[in-house]
Amino acid sequence: MGQAVEYKRLIDVEGAYNVRDLGGYQTADGRLTRWGVYLRADNMNDISEGGKAALLSYGLKRIIDLRQTNSVEETPNVFESSKDPEYLRINIIGDEEPPGWSDAAESLVGAENLFNLYRLMLDHCQERFAEVMTKLSEPEALPAIYHCQAGTDRTGIVSAFILSLAGVARHTIVEDYALSGPHLRRRILAEASASGASLEELAEIRQRELHPAVGAMDLTLDYLGEKYGGVEGYLGRNGVSGDQLQSIRDAMVE
Repeated sequence: MGQAVEYKRLIDVEGAYNVRDLGGYQTADGRLTRWGVYLRADNMNDISEGGKAALLSYGLKRIIDLRQTNSVEETPNVFESSKDPEYLRINIIGDEEPPGWSDAAESLVGAENLFNLYRLMLDHCQERFAEVMTKLSEPEALPAIYHCQAGTDRTGIVSAFILSLAGVARHTIVEDYALSGPHLRRRILAEASASGASLEELAEIRQRELHPAVGAMDLTLDYLGEKYGGVEGYLGRNGVSGDQLQSIRDAMVE
């Protein structure tokens, strides 16, 4: 990791709006999560050369793109051809969406509706989530950044896994999830300026990002506990070993 980096929650990356560091959160045993190890992000297709340099200053070793193929083809990650840092794709949802996905995606306003989408992801995309966590458990691949389109849903679930394994309190995990809201507002403002559309027009289309249903993460954590015995139970049943889970803890906690 570059020693010149000033670690902070929101990372200033020109061309992206929701790039955040999972460091600095208190754990149940009074320690802190380590800065500069796991970064979460929104779409990385418009990142400028200066933005790339800002990310590379972290000493990134691995980038994991969680998006579906159509999104990757339409807006490719600026590091797509990179070998250093290594670029990986793990299509969490898959290109054949899970049963019931279209119905659940019709209305994503409100915590219960959004949770239904997360529940489908957790139930039908277990092996892919496990693959992501396996890749994030490899010490030689850290620091790492993972991202989807908005940096909220797929990225939010992976972040909840990491923070849970590190022993971060539930309310803090929910607060971290909620931070996407104000940053995505900035992205919508930028899109309105670039496209000539009014903020009102975009706000109507993107109302979920402007008014995120924070309770969806609470419901998701409930569901993980009730159905799978928590994050460890969920990942363990899908092949993530105890050593790999401990590797994430060791990397994440000071």
